[in-house]
Amino acid sequence: MNRLMRSMGFNRIVQISRPRFWIYVAGTYALGCLVAALESGTNFAVIRPDTVAFLAYFLLPANLLIYGVNDIFDYETDRLNAKKVEYEALVAPAEHRGLIEWIALLTAPFLVLLVSAPQEAVFSFLAFLLFAVFYSAGPIRAKTTPFLDCLISSSIYITPAVFGFHLAGGEGVEPMVLIAGYAWGSAMHAYSAVPDIEADRRSGTATVATFLGRTATLLFCAALYAMATMIAYRWLGVPGAILGAVYVGVMAVSLMRKDESLFQLYKAFPLLNSFSGMVIFVWLIALAYFG
Repeated sequence: MNRLMRSMGFNRIVQISRPRFWIYVAGTYALGCLVAALESGTNFAVIRPDTVAFLAYFLLPANLLIYGVNDIFDYETDRLNAKKVEYEALVAPAEHRGLIEWIALLTAPFLVLLVSAPQEAVFSFLAFLLFAVFYSAGPIRAKTTPFLDCLISSSIYITPAVFGFHLAGGEGVEPMVLIAGYAWGSAMHAYSAVPDIEADRRSGTATVATFLGRTATLLFCAALYAMATMIAYRWLGVPGAILGAVYVGVMAVSLMRKDESLFQLYKAFPLLNSFSGMVIFVWLIALAYFG
């Protein structure tokens, strides 16, 4: 452990894990637990040692897995991308071994905790691990195949919600909710790929954004957000419609922005996602208690 800390300090692994994105998988996990609790009427009984422990997992450890594997397998292209060098974390080859050891160290205890979890929860957690790894790693490396990149990226954010739902005692995931989640996740992924179009084209990396181009990708995102909103309206009502309109509006504004100002808008996107998640969380609780 001491050798590992010397080779790669804790502050460095926190940086690599992208704290501004922690809320994405932690939020969907918590939402899955909440829905299970509300459906079963167990309410605060869902706050148990195992559910709290896995909430901790979907903060630092899960995000270190997602972005650490990405940084290892993307080094040759990341070093050509100013966004990666200046805004995110460029992980040099000398750091790769230490990063892998940190990922293994922080993941292993939670695999042990799965022993007492429901079977559906075990499957969904293992699916999350596979999607998180093979989004970036070979032989699949889904991020370099247009549209498969959207599908696997969405799965990274949806499987924590499914896991949380089953861990908290939920049974029978609503298919339309999954479709809405995949539409939302695909739009988020495609939007995040737009600022990387030129760098990805220079490096020969194919993504949904390099395939469609800037304008078509933003229209694709707007259509996906609109579809997710129409499906989710059944459960969220007016607040869901308003949030959906905001996302479609952001895509419209992005269409009118130049690349430099679009990147500034992209940097604020985690704040919008966090606010939206908070609204959905509070609204579901309000519906359950006040009808």
